[in-house]
Amino acid sequence: MTSADDGASAHRRVAAAAQRGITGFETQTWFRTLGVGSWLAFGIACVLALALFLVALVAEVAIPLAIAAVLAAILVRLVDGLERWRVPRWLGATLVLILGLSLIVATVALVASAIFSQSDEIWSQLEASLEQVGDSDTAPLAGASDELIGVTHEVVRLLTSGLLGSLFSSASSFVVGTVLAIFMLLFLLKDWTQITTWASGHVGLPPEVGHSILDGTVSAFRGYATGLTIIGAANAAVVAVGAVVLGVPLAGTIALVSFITSYVPYLGAFVAGAFAVLIAYGSGGL
Repeated sequence: MTSADDGASAHRRVAAAAQRGITGFETQTWFRTLGVGSWLAFGIACVLALALFLVALVAEVAIPLAIAAVLAAILVRLVDGLERWRVPRWLGATLVLILGLSLIVATVALVASAIFSQSDEIWSQLEASLEQVGDSDTAPLAGASDELIGVTHEVVRLLTSGLLGSLFSSASSFVVGTVLAIFMLLFLLKDWTQITTWASGHVGLPPEVGHSILDGTVSAFRGYATGLTIIGAANAAVVAVGAVVLGVPLAGTIALVSFITSYVPYLGAFVAGAFAVLIAYGSGGL
């Protein structure tokens, strides 16, 4: 019995020592937090990558739906106003859709006609600006006007044959996407209340919270569109007045380009500014 007791006691001591060793091997709190955070970040990145992959698979439907949703958030107030005037919802949505499409077509036609009708004058002013740069004694590109004009022609050709060529090569996809966006926009305008009520109750949050989030998102889109329009109109007015005062030709075209490109984030301001500066430099020099 003594030998058995001694063996059991030794076994317990060994087990206790092993337990103390395991317990003593503890990581720091910050290290455990970093490890858990790293795995969480990895999991979130994987979920986002999977979501983007799925969206890419249905991009031909997802992109028109996103465009229609943004436009519906901006235009639905007009449909609501017509409904308060006792206009049937379906008729109000149709009228607003026709009005929006008419404005888009008219704007594109106005910009295109203004640019194409004065394309010769625009190009002559651009060439004049490049020639002035090349003829300037202090310019770093002195004597290189012919090369500059050739490079500019090549850039225009590449843009025309590359970007526009790729656009027209996928004309069928563009037409299908446009038709889908129009039909989605029509149904969103018509059934906006039912759709938003259903969506706010199926975001995994209490309906009140989901409705508040959806209202905030819609208000943000409306405010963004309103702000872009106001800023674009103000910029176009200032540029037009400045061009007229300085005697720069094509003031109306410059103002129109400034207004339209204000809806393009980041690059729009650079394009409009470069266009105005080149025309001004070509007509009046530095």
